Amino acid sequence: MQLSLSKSAKRNYLIVLSIGLILLWLSIKLIARLGAEMLWFEEVGYLPMYLLRLSTQGLLGVGIFILTAVYLLGNLALAQRLKYPYPLAKPLGTRITEINGQKPAINRGGIDLESQQISTVLNLRWLLPMTISLSLLIGGIFIHYLRVVMSQWNIDPNLPDITPPAPVLLSPEAIWQMVEQLHRHGWMAMGAGIWSIATLIYPRFLLGSIAPILSISIAWVVSGQWMRVLPYFQATDFQHRDPVFDRDISNYIFGLPVAELVEFWLVGMCLYGFVAVILTYLLSGDSLSQGKFLGFSRAQQRHLSGLGGVLMLVVSFSYWLSCYELLYSPRGVSYGASYTDIHVQLPANQALSILAFAIGAYLIWRSIYFPHQINNRPLSLALGLYLVMSIATHSIVPAIVQALLVQPNELARESPYIRRTIALTRQAFGLDNIAAATFNPQANLTEQKIRENDRIIRNIRLWDEQPLLATNRQLQQIRLYYRFPDADIDRYTLASEAKTLPPPTPPYKGGELAPSPDKRDALTPSPLKGEGWGGVKISAANQIKYPSPPSQLPPPQWHVPKQQQSPLTYCEKE
Repeated sequence: MQLSLSKSAKRNYLIVLSIGLILLWLSIKLIARLGAEMLWFEEVGYLPMYLLRLSTQGLLGVGIFILTAVYLLGNLALAQRLKYPYPLAKPLGTRITEINGQKPAINRGGIDLESQQISTVLNLRWLLPMTISLSLLIGGIFIHYLRVVMSQWNIDPNLPDITPPAPVLLSPEAIWQMVEQLHRHGWMAMGAGIWSIATLIYPRFLLGSIAPILSISIAWVVSGQWMRVLPYFQATDFQHRDPVFDRDISNYIFGLPVAELVEFWLVGMCLYGFVAVILTYLLSGDSLSQGKFLGFSRAQQRHLSGLGGVLMLVVSFSYWLSCYELLYSPRGVSYGASYTDIHVQLPANQALSILAFAIGAYLIWRSIYFPHQINNRPLSLALGLYLVMSIATHSIVPAIVQALLVQPNELARESPYIRRTIALTRQAFGLDNIAAATFNPQANLTEQKIRENDRIIRNIRLWDEQPLLATNRQLQQIRLYYRFPDADIDRYTLASEAKTLPPPTPPYKGGELAPSPDKRDALTPSPLKGEGWGGVKISAANQIKYPSPPSQLPPPQWHVPKQQQSPLTYCEKE
């Protein structure tokens, strides 16, 4: 007896085999990299710190992935149970007795559709724009988090600080930037159109596929922020409090970055879950083909109320954090909270946080204790008030106050905040305990005092950076060896005597600069062991022989021990 697989079974087998091979390749690559890094850290004596990093990243990544995937996939599965499984031929309010010879008693979730309270019917002219907008919003959320992942992935290892940057929050500004990009680039608009059509045709497959990918993306980004999470559990009070909220400075160094990371996670998870479930319900019952959506059932409204309540609580948390983020505001003349931030933006953020919390709490209460008679008027008024306040206080009102009240009398309005910024900056750099003393010069300079301070007198700087740089550039402009990008003033010890020297640094490939054989003022590169991309011309800043050019001192000789040599260091001459 011979057994043969069907085409669908063969296709599923090939898909599973391909996924298995990819996971095997990734596992081998990950194990090889972790093994090599563990051996290296053990060799340098930092294996415990590396294991702490791995454990922290693992806990963050796995925990965030599980919570996000369970939330998204669970709500999508519940939406599949509660959605309309067939096209309803008659408007709700009439008794449906038979469709295609069968009685439509219940849907897949065991929900009696005929006994459910239904919301307002949506015709095609409202349904189609809503579904297209929601599908584009789904794509925007997905693209935004993929961009954040790429920004965390592509970090220049040559930078002094390779800590991944703080992830960019999904905000109305970020969504508006995507809309502007669609307007400027035709190919992006075409891609968005194709995505929208595909989402409307295959909503279950695409929404279900995006959920685990989004979960992995958020988990990856959060796990990469382990250097912001670990200090939170080892926080130490600074014994200094900020003047606006009267909180210890350590809350902004250790606590606020972690809170912003939680905000990044919750906003993406809750917003995607809410929009995906709404889109699932709107496309159920073959609504686009039927030309109308017959309204949300009672069970669907309870589900959406719960998701909307959680989303509004997250929005309230976001506005609460934005109050503390005003301390980093660049709006005023100095960095930090300004007059407009304190008198306009802060009260507005606090009011919006309270209003969003009240709306979220009411929606969750309505999801748990869903009344038989629903009055949506108070909820509509609250949401309308929230939208108006959010738009007005985000840019309109602060801009008006800044233009009409602050700028005409900016010095008087901003002086308290400028003094506060200066005081806290001095305190941060340990300059708040400097004693100011008045220097009262006396006209009693004698020849004897000049002779006693001969070294100081001879080391007075006579050359300024700008004319020195211009002179050197003019001398070298017809010689194509290099170009001076800058001039700096520094002090060096030459023959046991400190001198003030300005070393311009030209970018050229080679090594040390030496005088040219024709004894003119041009410099030529001489070869070194190794390879460099810079050189120096050293002049004495305390010597001027008019009209001669700046003096030229012999170039320094560098010697690097062989055990410290690398392609980026200077070595001794051949």
